[in-house]
Amino acid sequence: MKTTWDRIHAWLAANDVPAVTCALRPGASDEQIRQAEWALGVTFPEDVRAAYRLHDGMEEDTGFVEGFTWVPLERVVALWWLFEGMLTAGKFPVAPAGPIVGDDAAWAEFYDWLGTPRLPAVPIHGPGDPWWDRAWIPLTEDGNGNHHYLDMSGAFRGRVLRWNEGDWDVIAPSFGAWLDGFAGDLERGAYRVEDYGLSLP
Repeated sequence: MKTTWDRIHAWLAANDVPAVTCALRPGASDEQIRQAEWALGVTFPEDVRAAYRLHDGMEEDTGFVEGFTWVPLERVVALWWLFEGMLTAGKFPVAPAGPIVGDDAAWAEFYDWLGTPRLPAVPIHGPGDPWWDRAWIPLTEDGNGNHHYLDMSGAFRGRVLRWNEGDWDVIAPSFGAWLDGFAGDLERGAYRVEDYGLSLP
């Protein structure tokens, strides 16, 4: 995780992005991480813990991964409990089954690049499932109701999901792979520097 962050920090320094460098918060303590885990009823994968030890997210309204704000642990917990209240109150609609992910050539190439076994191709939602699941931990927000989630359910523990403009996607098989992909996109010139941070064309 430190190697990935070293790449991100180096790119930010070389490209003069004060909106992001100033917004990245100091790392969370192990106790703060444990408190967040207790509040959510989960134990984070080690790559998530390592990232939050380096930076406890960032200040709000700052474009970062895919233009989203990576949220601090306190905000992670607040968002999760907001969704939990809506789920308990029956406010979420039933999601259509699908989409089926992980079964195309792009995903095969991605797993080969990571050197990890492929996950089976499965739908994000099953028949009759609500739009949000308690095992999905919010990681980001964009101010428009879109988020990335850490999936802590069963065999898929650790993968990263994204809800964006009406579509669900599986973005990466792990938090570490997601962040490593972001570092690679920075280095390939995929991002634009804006006054509020980073954006994708």
